[in-house]
Amino acid sequence: MALLFLAAALRIAACLAWSADLGRDPDAYRGLAERLLDGRGFAAPDGRPTAYRPPLYPILLATVLPAGRWGIATLQIALGTATVAIVVALGRRLGLNRFALLAGAIVALDPLLLRYTPQIMTEVTCTFLSALVLWLTIIVHDRMPRPSANRRATLLLATTLGASFGLAVLSRPTFWAFGMLAGVAWGYEVARDRTRLRNWIGATGCVLLGLGTVVAPWAVRNNIVIGLPVVTTTHGGYTLLLANNLVFWREVVLAPSDTVWGRERLDEWQHSLEEAMAADGIAATDELARDRWMRDQAFDTIRRHPRLFVRSSVHRVTRFWDIVPAGSIPAATRWSVGTFYAVTQALALLALIGIGIRFWRSFKNREPGPEGRRAENGERLAAWVPALLLVIAFTAVHAIYWSDARMRAPCVPVVALLAARACAMVSARRYAKVAP
Repeated sequence: MALLFLAAALRIAACLAWSADLGRDPDAYRGLAERLLDGRGFAAPDGRPTAYRPPLYPILLATVLPAGRWGIATLQIALGTATVAIVVALGRRLGLNRFALLAGAIVALDPLLLRYTPQIMTEVTCTFLSALVLWLTIIVHDRMPRPSANRRATLLLATTLGASFGLAVLSRPTFWAFGMLAGVAWGYEVARDRTRLRNWIGATGCVLLGLGTVVAPWAVRNNIVIGLPVVTTTHGGYTLLLANNLVFWREVVLAPSDTVWGRERLDEWQHSLEEAMAADGIAATDELARDRWMRDQAFDTIRRHPRLFVRSSVHRVTRFWDIVPAGSIPAATRWSVGTFYAVTQALALLALIGIGIRFWRSFKNREPGPEGRRAENGERLAAWVPALLLVIAFTAVHAIYWSDARMRAPCVPVVALLAARACAMVSARRYAKVAP
């Protein structure tokens, strides 16, 4: 409970320190929410139906906008604090025991999550949903081999998992990449546990039911208003081209590592895009055509400059996992934030190595079933798979699409859990040395 009070207090302090951010709208989510409240639907400023942004966050904002800025702050603080609680529960499910509190503390203190708490952006919501989906995944997975588990409760949890994942993809489409990897891993579990095939098929159907129930209305709506059942957004082409254009590559990727693409140069590039699309007969109001045009331009650039693309991918991954904030900030802030991320990421890497070694030993010894793949402290290694797949999926997507440190927010719970696991490993070794 003390940890949750700390998490809430830090987020309240962040909202007070950067209260001006609560009145800004950098990604136009507040504008979408206001038009929803006004009865104009999910629409652009000119009233035209849009699918340029994912719908979940504007819908959440619309529920709290009548309370003004501090209604928004309350939403952000509540989601951030709930994320800490879920990470602690998730850590206990993973066998971290008392170190689950350390994982929660890392999330509570994370500078990125604190800085984005007062900002009207999706980072806090996505991180909450990331932790929720991982927690529900492990709960459902744990119940599958247990004959004593209530089947109806398991199916209800599976449906909730699917619905939660649906909310996640409606907050950030990158979650679809995680879903594909997790689906492959889920299929592997089904194939290797044929004795309970009926349970697995039932749970799979319920996950898909929950997912479809949440996502289908968005796809149907898009098919009606823009002519295509889009389940993501019409923003993907832009983020792909933003990361893969010669101007950015020359001015940032080929420049010193701390170079930031300035607002003036970005505005010039965006203006040149508008001129090029107009010259090709692409209407400013045709989201689908603009999305396709920008996607095609990006792929053409990648095909013509494969070496630069590889170099830019390395640059994007580096930016994704950067330990220091970009731009001009006070030296003390840069040092403290850099130290926090250097330590947590180093610990997470140590835990990854440990998990990799244990997986290798597990498969080498052919220990049967998920119950056979346990660490000495009772931790099931297989339970870490969804968390690791989430990190892999987000890193892979942002190796291709636009990337910066805030994009990794949904991975923060996984990094925290891995860092806590590394501390648990060190503690166990020290205890083993002093034990009689």
